[in-house]
Amino acid sequence: MEFIICNFCGNRNIIREDRYISHCLVRHNEIITEIELQSINKLSRKAASRQLKLAREKINNERMQLNNERLQFEENLKREKEIYEREEYNKYLKNNTFFKSYSWDDFIFGNNELIFPIEKTRKIINPIRLFGVNPSLNLIKDTYFKRLYDHAKLNFTIFEHKILPEKSNGYQIIKNSIEFAYEFLSFSQFDIKKIGKLRAFENLSKDSCINILKQYKNKYIDYLAINQTETMKIIPILEYINGIVEQSLIFRIITKSEKLLLIWENINENRATHLFLTDIELGEEKLMRIEEFLIRNDIRCKRSTLYDISVSSNSFKNDLSYIGHINHTNLNEYCEKLRQYWD
Repeated sequence: MEFIICNFCGNRNIIREDRYISHCLVRHNEIITEIELQSINKLSRKAASRQLKLAREKINNERMQLNNERLQFEENLKREKEIYEREEYNKYLKNNTFFKSYSWDDFIFGNNELIFPIEKTRKIINPIRLFGVNPSLNLIKDTYFKRLYDHAKLNFTIFEHKILPEKSNGYQIIKNSIEFAYEFLSFSQFDIKKIGKLRAFENLSKDSCINILKQYKNKYIDYLAINQTETMKIIPILEYINGIVEQSLIFRIITKSEKLLLIWENINENRATHLFLTDIELGEEKLMRIEEFLIRNDIRCKRSTLYDISVSSNSFKNDLSYIGHINHTNLNEYCEKLRQYWD
């Protein structure tokens, strides 16, 4: 009896009459069925994997959505809490806050603070910090603060005896006036060592400058202040004269010929007015040279230098663009001579 090995399944088959009778047909069918089942299972696993992936993505999305909703809920809760606390604080603030207007006489300048004496305010108000102020400012309340700001109401918001700076326009008015006040104080006290030229006048309007200058009762200064070019500012400067310090001012007027006329005027009416004329584009440069000349200590008689007609003096005066002076004889004659330079 002869056998042949099946190449498909490996079973032995009996050969009869040169043909083989397969004993593995059933096995072949089983193998084929197994292969088909394996294929089907393989496809099923891929499908299941896809479904699992989609399910996971859906779960993650739902988890993210829930987390976002939770965060939004917490944010809304926090916001509502803040609103409630703010409303409660505002109610408390409103019930314990009052508004009051005070004058410059109702407080005094202390060291880095404003002091509200109870005999003035009739209420207990704690001192409020204001860095940079000191008692010396009380010396110029009448000549500076009241003259410039007396028309402005100094309103204060007070909470439990404390002034609230951010809600008090009076505090802001005082604070904004301080920088120039110190320069004005130096100017009033002839403090040449502290300050020679004062540029903070540039922070004042023309009307405010005129109002300040009226205290000197100088009709020539009043005239110059009124005719000062609107776009420019009056510059106060301390003049050093032979060991003595005097107050003076520089006015600026743009002429009809588009030149810049710089007018140096002393507070003392006995001093002549000195004039400088230059191109507008050179105005700042000339102004700086004039200022440096006026505050120099090594030139003791500046007016004599300007009056001098020597070659060296003329060269110096040309550098300053000096054109002459006008004496204070009478106001009409003075105005007529001055208008010749700007008409």
